[in-house]
Amino acid sequence: MTGTIRHTLFLILFCCLASTGFAQNQVSDTTYDFIPGERIIFEDNFSRDTLGKFPSRWHITPCNDNKISDYYDKESWEVQKKDGERSLAIATSLKRIEPAMRSKYYLTDSFTIEFSFMLMHPGASAILNFSQYEQPDPCVKVNFQVCDWGSVIFTSSFPEQKITGRFPTPFDYKVWHHFALSYKKGVVNCYIDRYHTLSIPESKFKPFGFSLGCVSPVKYRNVRVASGKVKIAFSDLLAGRKIVTHAIAFDERKATIMPESMYFIRQLAEFLKTNPTIKLEIDGHANSLEDTFTNRALAVQRAIAVKNQLVSFGIDTAKLVTKGLGVSEMAETTSEHWQNKRDQRVEFSRFTGN
Repeated sequence: MTGTIRHTLFLILFCCLASTGFAQNQVSDTTYDFIPGERIIFEDNFSRDTLGKFPSRWHITPCNDNKISDYYDKESWEVQKKDGERSLAIATSLKRIEPAMRSKYYLTDSFTIEFSFMLMHPGASAILNFSQYEQPDPCVKVNFQVCDWGSVIFTSSFPEQKITGRFPTPFDYKVWHHFALSYKKGVVNCYIDRYHTLSIPESKFKPFGFSLGCVSPVKYRNVRVASGKVKIAFSDLLAGRKIVTHAIAFDERKATIMPESMYFIRQLAEFLKTNPTIKLEIDGHANSLEDTFTNRALAVQRAIAVKNQLVSFGIDTAKLVTKGLGVSEMAETTSEHWQNKRDQRVEFSRFTGN
């Protein structure tokens, strides 16, 4: 069998698997418009946890389908480290975990949830579960399931709904992917990497909390939950005011821009094109949890990464100036990772120098 025929048969099989049994709701990457919420509700990259142990800022949900000891389940959830990156590895699909919050009612009527995930075996799925006000029983299922062929399946048993979206290109489950969800008064949008994969104009559920689960082994990292939506006010640059944003995210300890940042950068590029007289200063920030000795260098690299992305969108490199700011310019000083992440930001201002 020739390579061309094998490739064609694979694509046919892939499309059949992705479309079997569900109504499709595919959204192209050209409509990618995800912007993370601004006020952090919960954030964890497991940097403060002991390797090989259950994560300290989570607990097992009260709803479980199997009566198995908590000890067994906690042994099946452990923090790991590979290539300098920490993640939460899940070996069992029998239970799920949720953030250890002071109140169980922490999600607002407008929020975003993000995390990275890797499926460890064929048939594995990452599962984001929700608890809702109208049905406080945590065993009632309302979830989003990301399957190994790239489908995002929304399932609600109260009220009954099932909708699916699909990753538009062949999906490699063996690598890390970024999942993002935005919720605003029942309107839900889901994203994988740079693709807008699922849109639900009327989801009919009102969540107050969430949990993570899986089918077969899955790894999670960089979980972020925030309320509200970043308001883009690029016109502040015209008035000489600084724009401070957390809508541009980077890999931990790296200058690699995360896919969910592209909408903000693309919108900024369009603004600069319509205001060609503006010369822009880009200030990158790292945070105190990242290596103190390389903090400023990393901040510079992040500013340059944003500059290069703007140039790729058609902005003249001569109109962009970069600067890296380190520990002395921290917005907050705290030992908590979820608060320190606010120092990992990008600032924009109108450059008035030569």
